[in-house]
Amino acid sequence: MIQKTESDRSSAPRFDAMGEPFAAGRAWLRSDAAPHWILVALLVVAALLRLTNLNWDQFAHIHPDERHLTMVTSAMRLPASLGQFFDSSQSPMNPYNIGYDFFVYGTLPLFIVRVVAETAQTINEFASIWESSPGVPIMMTGYDGVHLVGRFMSGLFDLGVVWLVYLIGRRLYGTRVGLLSAALYTPAVLALQQSHFYTVDTFATFFAAMAFYFAVRVAQGADPARRSGWGAYVALGASLGAALACRINLAPMAAIALLATGIRAWDEFAAARAVRDREVLLGWTSNMIQATLFRLILMVLLAGVTFRVFQPYAFGGNSLLSFSLSDGFRSSMRTIGYIIRGEADQPPMHQWANRTPFVFPWTNMVIWGMGLLLGLTSWAGWGVAAFQIVRGLTVRPNAEMVKAHLLPVAWVGGMFVYHSMQFSYTMRYYLPIYPMLILLGAWLLWWLVDRARAGAGDRVAAGVGRRWVGLQTGLRRLVTPGVAYALMAVVVIATTLWGWGFLAIYRRPLTRVDASRWIYANVPEGSVVANEHWDDPLPFSIDGRSSFKPAGAYYGLTKEDGSRGGQIENYGEDTPEKREAIYRWLNDADILVISSRNMVSGVVERCSWQPTQLAISPGRTIVPLRIDWIIRPFSSRSWK
Repeated sequence: MIQKTESDRSSAPRFDAMGEPFAAGRAWLRSDAAPHWILVALLVVAALLRLTNLNWDQFAHIHPDERHLTMVTSAMRLPASLGQFFDSSQSPMNPYNIGYDFFVYGTLPLFIVRVVAETAQTINEFASIWESSPGVPIMMTGYDGVHLVGRFMSGLFDLGVVWLVYLIGRRLYGTRVGLLSAALYTPAVLALQQSHFYTVDTFATFFAAMAFYFAVRVAQGADPARRSGWGAYVALGASLGAALACRINLAPMAAIALLATGIRAWDEFAAARAVRDREVLLGWTSNMIQATLFRLILMVLLAGVTFRVFQPYAFGGNSLLSFSLSDGFRSSMRTIGYIIRGEADQPPMHQWANRTPFVFPWTNMVIWGMGLLLGLTSWAGWGVAAFQIVRGLTVRPNAEMVKAHLLPVAWVGGMFVYHSMQFSYTMRYYLPIYPMLILLGAWLLWWLVDRARAGAGDRVAAGVGRRWVGLQTGLRRLVTPGVAYALMAVVVIATTLWGWGFLAIYRRPLTRVDASRWIYANVPEGSVVANEHWDDPLPFSIDGRSSFKPAGAYYGLTKEDGSRGGQIENYGEDTPEKREAIYRWLNDADILVISSRNMVSGVVERCSWQPTQLAISPGRTIVPLRIDWIIRPFSSRSWK
């Protein structure tokens, strides 16, 4: 037997003291104030990730959709009156009136950005806060300024999504799931990427998430502890209309609104059935049906009014009461429908040829959009939740579990299927399902912790079969609480590192800008520079230097009419004339620039009907521009 010495006894309290900070920390985490401070910390981190390095491309405008929105927004002017704003034929805010006959985006984000840009411009005129170079203020409403306002607002609205994810998670699964889902969405790569561009996607995702939040409130409204009245329906309708005024392809959100209304009606009907008195039951049921119809009509009206106000130029006429669709809107919707379905042959759409439906967008989402661990965890959460819905409706009825899972599972699964059935699988179209998908991943991680901490005896007491208990007990031995917590930590850390690593794109000089500077420094002025068309030609006009003649340093290729400024037009149909044209372009060029894989991945690897590129590509003496500039002059006289 070992006796403790006096020194051992005197030192014992020190070990207890070492545990005091951990005990105090655990006590603080259980306090009512902890979730609020954790959420504030998450929002601060999310803001730093989204709202910094906004001019990462140094005014290069390399995103074609952002460039389009920038041109439209900078061309807008605030109307002289509210009447002029709603006059589709006269409004200076109408893209169809200011030279943009093809416009398919929602106008609400553009209205927001233009109004904020006007305010920023007024401030900048007095204070010169934002400058392109020392002493040169940026015109915040102009082409080289409004996109920065748009990027800031894009990041700000995505910051709002972080907050909404927490609110939705707290309502569906509790505070801890809400916080974890916000923590996982904060560094999600696709959200960070879209926050650094002026597009409509983060705006649309914000209003879609807001609509989802109020849909949850509507669905839970029959619960006495969470009762919500007609105000939740009003907010749901307004949010739905705003989402559609950002992106019309968010129309499936209407199905979620109807599903939420149906859940609420079913709960109220179930409560009515509990009444034994037949006469009272009939009266209650009649009132419930009338109330549900009133709320539903109110929701639809608010959605329609909101869409009419914030997407006014989808309608013709000269007043708010005009409801006929405008010619410009119908024509644009018809054209974009052809493009999305693959019925219109355009070079940017070649990249989607021969892609595997569902598999290709799922892979992009899991590997790139979220990161492998978060992607797999989130989809696993969706799968487990879907399984629990089926089981809760059949072999083991569990209404509460079904109601908690039904809305997020339906939204994620429905929108994923909807977009994956199209010809194009643009990643950012899937952004509106990221918040709910990540929420399901956060729920799964906490569910694993709870399952690991639960005892087999509790399951037997709950009426679970002994064979299933044995299986769960075996799994519990593998997935201990420590393992479950470690898995949660690994997913959070890996996702954070993946997002931080991605942000290096915006912390470093843009490779195309660096390549442009190299060209100016190393390629003699007056050289003929060949670029592939449907790509941004290099060099850019930067640092006060203009790229191409007549005012710039270099010549483009010679066109058939003898003028300069042409590019290598690889996307045309293969004909003998095209082959001869390619030889002529290559012989004309002093420098050949291939600054992306647009042609290789969009045509050579995807299409079998353009063998000319297959025949010519192996003979090239240059390689595509990737992480760093790689551009090499060559003697083109041996191409033919």
